[in-house]
Amino acid sequence: MRVKWEQWMGIGVIVLLLAVFSWVLYRTAWLCDDAYITFRTVDHFINGHGMRWNIAERVQSFTHPLWFFLLSAGFLLSGECYYTALGISVALTLITLAGIGWVTRREPYMGIPLLTVLLFSRAFVDYSSSGLENPLSHVLLFVFLFLYARAERSHKWLFGVSMAGAFAMLTRLDLGLLVFPCLVHAWSRFRDRRALAIVALGLMPLVAWFAFSLFYYGFLFPNTAYAKLGTGIPAGELWMQGLRYLQNSLTRDPLTLIVIVTALCFPFIFRQRKRIPAALGIVLYLVYIVRIGGDFMSGRFLTPPLFFSVLLLIRMPVRIGPKTGIGLTIAAVLIGMATPHSPLLSGPQYGQGHDDILDAFMIADERAFYYRKTGSAAPGYSKPGSARPSEPKRELSGGANAFQVVERDTTGMSGYLAGPEVHVIDVYALSDPLLARLPMIYAPKWRTGHFRRHVPDGYKETLASGENRLEDPNLAAYYDQLALVTRGPLFSTERFMTVLRFQWGAYDPLIDKERYRFPNLRRIVLPTQEKGSAPPRLETPVAFEKGGLALSWQDSRYDGELELEVEGGPYYLLFMQDTEIVGLLPNMPPSPLDVTGIEPGNTCLQAPPSARNAGFNALRIMPFDSRTTYRLNTFNLGK
Repeated sequence: MRVKWEQWMGIGVIVLLLAVFSWVLYRTAWLCDDAYITFRTVDHFINGHGMRWNIAERVQSFTHPLWFFLLSAGFLLSGECYYTALGISVALTLITLAGIGWVTRREPYMGIPLLTVLLFSRAFVDYSSSGLENPLSHVLLFVFLFLYARAERSHKWLFGVSMAGAFAMLTRLDLGLLVFPCLVHAWSRFRDRRALAIVALGLMPLVAWFAFSLFYYGFLFPNTAYAKLGTGIPAGELWMQGLRYLQNSLTRDPLTLIVIVTALCFPFIFRQRKRIPAALGIVLYLVYIVRIGGDFMSGRFLTPPLFFSVLLLIRMPVRIGPKTGIGLTIAAVLIGMATPHSPLLSGPQYGQGHDDILDAFMIADERAFYYRKTGSAAPGYSKPGSARPSEPKRELSGGANAFQVVERDTTGMSGYLAGPEVHVIDVYALSDPLLARLPMIYAPKWRTGHFRRHVPDGYKETLASGENRLEDPNLAAYYDQLALVTRGPLFSTERFMTVLRFQWGAYDPLIDKERYRFPNLRRIVLPTQEKGSAPPRLETPVAFEKGGLALSWQDSRYDGELELEVEGGPYYLLFMQDTEIVGLLPNMPPSPLDVTGIEPGNTCLQAPPSARNAGFNALRIMPFDSRTTYRLNTFNLGK
């Protein structure tokens, strides 16, 4: 009788927690700028323009097909995006939380501390709305792990697990890292050809999307993948930034990483062989996050492994009694309340007066930045997208475009509100097919997800007129083929063959990566010196602007004393071996926000050890101030 009473008490607390969660979700619900990138494509789709960011070209600017279709259905029924996106997100979040309550109904003191963790996790609460795909990811991960954890061993069970994994990957492809070890383990329980065929059949929704993407867009992966993975940033810098992303979470949201690490350890501690694949999936996902440099949104990429960890802990063979459950809940509350800007205390003025929105590594509390404009409880603002009328269908023509062409570096809300008649060039290349295939403009200070590209000369005129006016002949030839893929007739044999050539990189040699990594760079070849004579030096002063100045000479140098006199403003130096960067001055400080240049004037410098060891045959002087003209009066290298 006592046990039954304790269970009812525990269930009552879970219901109370769900009620508190509903209140917190209302107080914290918001939309980020990136969500409006998807909203623009959805708006074009439901108004008959196709699944496109700009209606003249087929480009996949979203990473979450299943979320895209769910939003499309909601927007079509409601006629607006703001409240629809928030409503879908909150409903899905409450469904997943109720699912946890239902699974732990017989062990409520297991569910109470875990629900409390989610309530105080800034990452989970922030991205339970935001307009991004996280809420749908949580639902599908719940379904996947629920099916996987069942004691059943049948081909029907294997098919269900495989299909749940496919739908999770259709929500976000990198969720495949979480579910892949579990899928392999599920198949290994049969290890026959029939089981392999069943797994393949379960994954058919994912295969079907890849086939559609290749046919319609001309590429297997979303445009964002090409924009973010083809930056030219050294792998070491990405790994370091990824570790800083985890450090940011540990500082701002400690509960999230504490629970993830705990869940990783428990399957090994309790020797739960069936749970180990789920733990390995979490490890793979975390390694992937670090490898890509994390994200600029604090906590965004950590909600799937956090939720996966909570579900894994629920399945641990440990009975939690009232005393232990209450103790764990109190610990979660204390840590959560000590966390800066706890979600439970969030109010209508969230973000106002916060001096820590951006940390030292340019990782942002994105909700604090946008809440006053898009927060559901924020006063005094019209919510972008809450009353925008639908656009009439515009007929596309094969001739000249009637578009106004604009460049934007924040394209979400501005792009959505611009409407289909405006062709928006995203200089971060998330939605632009040509820029996504150019390298990022080199900068010693970069921010994850904000990899700026140079807009080639003649590109705006090309988009506005419908005629190829690119000044770089090789890039013009590349664009002709790319335009055939993104703008040409879908059923053209020529287009189909061009699509295939793009897959194996047949046109990549047409892109001069050095030219677009260092655009508008003025180049000077210093005269060759005879053996035994003076080392390279500048004979006459040279003026240059924001693109910088490149000095090169014939033979590699291994000495390191330089004398420069630069006018105009601060600058930094790149030491090059042909096109490879082998050194940088000044050295990068611990925080990118503290990056400063070498002050102008007459300066004597020592080349960094990396440049002296590798040898260098070029030097690039890169301005920090793009608004002024620089002048190099003196350059002497060596003694």
